[in-house]
Amino acid sequence: MKVRIRTFATFKDVFGDTNEVGVGEEGTVLDALHALCRVKGGGSETLFSEDGSLLGHVILAVNGVRIEPSDAGKTPLGEGDTIAAYPPVSGG
Repeated sequence: MKVRIRTFATFKDVFGDTNEVGVGEEGTVLDALHALCRVKGGGSETLFSEDGSLLGHVILAVNGVRIEPSDAGKTPLGEGDTIAAYPPVSGG
């Protein structure tokens, strides 16, 4: 199935604004993010630690609903879903 991944700020610099990736029928957010890195031929260090787990500071939303990075591997996706990925945000 196909899902869309939108990236913002420094993630956008690495992956571009919007990407469509394919995941299996029971694909998760984590699967889609790994697929994004494969499609782009890199950038995994911006999302994943050396052991392949998602970095805890990554901000994620699926169809506008925020999820915790620790839940990315158990959050299922459906055809046409949109994932938004943001780096940590600061400002004042």
